Amino acid sequence: YVADYGNNAIKKIAAADGAVTVLLSGIIRPRNVAVDGLGNVYVADPENSAVKKIAASDGSVTSVGSGFNMPYGITTDVSGNIFVADWNYHKIKKIDTNGTITELGSGFVHPFNVDIDALGNVYVADNGDNTIKKIAASDGSVSTLGSGFTTPLGVAVDGSGNVYVADQSSSTIKKIVM
Repeated sequence: YVADYGNNAIKKIAAADGAVTVLLSGIIRPRNVAVDGLGNVYVADPENSAVKKIAASDGSVTSVGSGFNMPYGITTDVSGNIFVADWNYHKIKKIDTNGTITELGSGFVHPFNVDIDALGNVYVADNGDNTIKKIAASDGSVSTLGSGFTTPLGVAVDGSGNVYVADQSSSTIKKIVM
């Protein structure tokens, strides 16, 4: 799945043959997508300060949660919870399966992207202070894993717990070994 920022669309690329299907068009500059275990696609829609869900069952589009101000990053966990980097509110928000929104951690400047590991720890690319932060699943504490990035826009965690950072201004992918 791709948030096609320049073409204002969400696209699916088939693994088998590379065929591209437009799932949603007319969305202004979408930033990121995430897919849950049921195949529902979630879209960070900063221009409308919204999170959208494209239902796997019928392709219908609905808004999920409210009270966002430029959500950029989005991910889901194995339980179906959604995690959002709400850039302009300087928050990481969790939307549970009942639709309840809670804030996780504090001290973010401009969180741009999020990912979650198998243990439920949330990782944040904070491009406001050029750091990667971790919100511990055990107690919600926030720690800095890495600093000195120039514009960290992407963060991903592998199965071994290593953290990968897309650092835009330096045009590099960096690895934080855990």
